[in-house]
Amino acid sequence: MRVFIDEFDRDCRTITNNLEKEFDSIQEAEEWCREASGSGYTYLIDMSLTKAINEGLNMLIQDSHLSSQERIAELEAICAEAYQVIGVLADEVGVFNTLPVIKILDNLSASQMIHKDVLPFTLKE
Repeated sequence: MRVFIDEFDRDCRTITNNLEKEFDSIQEAEEWCREASGSGYTYLIDMSLTKAINEGLNMLIQDSHLSSQERIAELEAICAEAYQVIGVLADEVGVFNTLPVIKILDNLSASQMIHKDVLPFTLKE
C-alpha cells in the first residue's frame, strides 16, 4: 500500500518534508516511523491522504472490469456532456462562434482529435 508520511522538525511544529513510501500494512509504516524518528526529525503518517489515495486506487482497480467497448462508450458520454457544458458557457460569454471554441466542440462531438491545435487554449486571436 502507498503511505504518505510527514517529516516534522525537532519541535514538531513544521513539516519539513513529505514522503511517499510503499508498505505491506499501516503497522509496518508505523514501525518505520518509530524507527526513523529521533534523528532530529519526527515522522508521522498522513492518514487522511493515505486513506484517500488508497481508496482511489481501489476504485480504479474495480473500474478496470469494464470492457474496452464499455470504456469507449463511457468516454463518449463524457465528451457529450463536456460538449453541452462548453457550448452553454461559450454562448453565455459570447464566444460560441470563435475558432478555438468551434475546434474543441468539433473534437468533443466526434469524440476524437479532429483538431490537434486546440491546446494551449486561448480566445485571443
